[in-house]
Amino acid sequence: MISPFFLIIFTLHGILSQQDELLTKNCKIEALGECSQSCGGGYRFFKWICVEAAENCAICPSQLMIYQCNNRPCLSKNATLEQIFDDAEDQNEELSSVEYYE
Repeated sequence: MISPFFLIIFTLHGILSQQDELLTKNCKIEALGECSQSCGGGYRFFKWICVEAAENCAICPSQLMIYQCNNRPCLSKNATLEQIFDDAEDQNEELSSVEYYE
C-alpha cells in the first residue's frame, strides 16, 4: 500500500516539474545594465521577462536576481604586463561562470 505522504510528494514533484517546463518555455532572463564595478567586486541585476503567450506570463517570477561580477582585485597603476595578462584571463573566466543570488 502506498502511503499518503508518498502520494503528496509525488504529486508535488509533478506540479513543480510542469511549472519548471512552463517557466523555461514562457520566460527568459534579461540583464538590466552592466556590472556596477569594473574590478574589486560589483553587482549586475537581471529580471525575468515573458516571451510567450500573455496568459502564461504570470508564471514568470517578479523578483530581481543579482549577479556578482568583476570580483577580481583592481590592478595598480604600475601593473606589470604579466599582471595585466592575468587580469584579462581572470575577467574572461568570470564571464564564463555565473552565480545568481535572489
